[in-house]
Amino acid sequence: MSLERWLRELLVGLIAEKRWKGRGCTDENVLMHAFKMSWVVQFMLALEEEFGDLTDIRKYVILQAANNHDIGESVNGDVLFDDKTEEDEREEVEAYQKLMRAIVPADCERHFPLPPDGAPAGVFTDREIEFWDVCEKVGYLLFIVEEVRLGHPTFSTEEKRWRDWLENYRHYAGVCHFLDQ
Repeated sequence: MSLERWLRELLVGLIAEKRWKGRGCTDENVLMHAFKMSWVVQFMLALEEEFGDLTDIRKYVILQAANNHDIGESVNGDVLFDDKTEEDEREEVEAYQKLMRAIVPADCERHFPLPPDGAPAGVFTDREIEFWDVCEKVGYLLFIVEEVRLGHPTFSTEEKRWRDWLENYRHYAGVCHFLDQ
């Protein structure tokens, strides 16, 4: 299979799969979410580089993980963060690995990492795992705040939950930036 055909098929799957099904909010497909997450991670890395501390955080690896983090959902579908089981996570990882094996030479697989929550132990430092988790929560908070602003009440109680969680991570410049807006 050519890279172009593989990318087209991947994009079709990412576009077709809807997120937040049944939650009464803005339609968003997995491709939209993946792009937004990659951008949030890039923004968080930039803020950390300028105003914080990137010690033990490999920017390229974290950004690649952001690009790859929901590719498996193009096959298996989206399961919301709070509803995802270990079995769901395992199936998503397997789908990702199968898709990668179809196009990426074995010697290059290390350049296409899964995010810390799907990668084998030892791939990421503890600080990278924490930073990834923080980036995901910032992404959720941004989505929730916008949904509440748009009048979708489904998430009104969620905003406080994620703000409170993120308060514990103010040592990251990006967290301060988003919480203080």
